[in-house]
Amino acid sequence: MDNFENDAERQKKEKGQPPIDFELQSEKFGTFSAKEDESGAVEAFLVNNEGKKISLNSLLPQGYAIVGNKYREKFAQEYPGKYIPSGSFVDPRGEKKVVCLAEKDMLELQWRFLFVALHEIGHAEYAEHCSRREKERME
Repeated sequence: MDNFENDAERQKKEKGQPPIDFELQSEKFGTFSAKEDESGAVEAFLVNNEGKKISLNSLLPQGYAIVGNKYREKFAQEYPGKYIPSGSFVDPRGEKKVVCLAEKDMLELQWRFLFVALHEIGHAEYAEHCSRREKERME
């Protein structure tokens, strides 16, 4: 696991990273793609061998977005010195709630990355569940 010093070095290297543009193909599963636009929004999806597209974005709770490198840059600028995980993570705070995917995880884990993405989407869903429960308790 990265320590804070190594993570600070990593964040410096990440600054100015190109948008995520990742694709993985398998005869068995089809194609997994994650593409980041210039705003930092990421569309992550599977296309099975029959051509059916399954969007990971559609699994997100309402109000969430999947983001990538541009979000990390923006976060680092808005919160200088604040720790940013080197891997994928969820940020359920603020107006724009996000699941931030890390291309390094995609490259290292290949198809197993889908478990990471679903894990982070699960955190987002649980955060929303807890938020709804808290609102209900306050009423």
